[in-house]
Amino acid sequence: SSILSKKLAGGSPRVLLDVKCGSGAFRHSLQEATELAVALRAVGAEVGIEVRPVITDMDQPLGRAVGNALEVREALEVLRGELDSRFARFCLELAARALALCGLDAASAERALRSGSALERALVWLEAQGADLRQFDEGRGLPAAPVVREVPAPASGWVRRVDARTVGNVAMRLGAGRLHKSDRIDPRVGVEVLVAVGSRVERSHPVFRVHAASEPDADHARESLLRGLELSETPTEPRPTVLLEP
Repeated sequence: SSILSKKLAGGSPRVLLDVKCGSGAFRHSLQEATELAVALRAVGAEVGIEVRPVITDMDQPLGRAVGNALEVREALEVLRGELDSRFARFCLELAARALALCGLDAASAERALRSGSALERALVWLEAQGADLRQFDEGRGLPAAPVVREVPAPASGWVRRVDARTVGNVAMRLGAGRLHKSDRIDPRVGVEVLVAVGSRVERSHPVFRVHAASEPDADHARESLLRGLELSETPTEPRPTVLLEP
């Protein structure tokens, strides 16, 4: 109800909803996610909003970065027109669907990113909210963790699984999230995921990069992250980001 009430209060006649599915989402199975998506669409219809739900993958992390400053830096890369990553392709996919839902040119989002106009508009929004734009100069002004350690692959093979819940829990324990309301957020820390399901890795090749406040934190994160990584001796298929549009 809180999701749709905000859209209704904002006066949105059409809404594209990203319903996550997988280990890192509230709905772990495709069936559960589909039931939620259908219910949200029905509630929207009752209050006069056209709701278009899309079920997307959260069995592995959506992007490379998990952590506050790290995620801002990755978002800035997309805004600067670096569009080859899984995260960037996902952003373009949803932007195109949202534009088409409103009867607009679905390709205009990619043009805005490549031309630089999307970044210009984002900086206007940030400045209007009192942000120091020097922090967003290619992310160089963002806070950085004092300890950065790469986690090597324990063996060669194809990536079968990068568990999103495991990565999220590691980032939280590093200080990127809260377990309790009183916990303090450390914007510097987090995890970079350097591989995706379906990719080939060689033994000792980096698969994660840990950004930590201390060496012990980095060591603990390394062990936990490897428990969320599964490798296969045979090739595996990449996971699509959009699973279903019910």
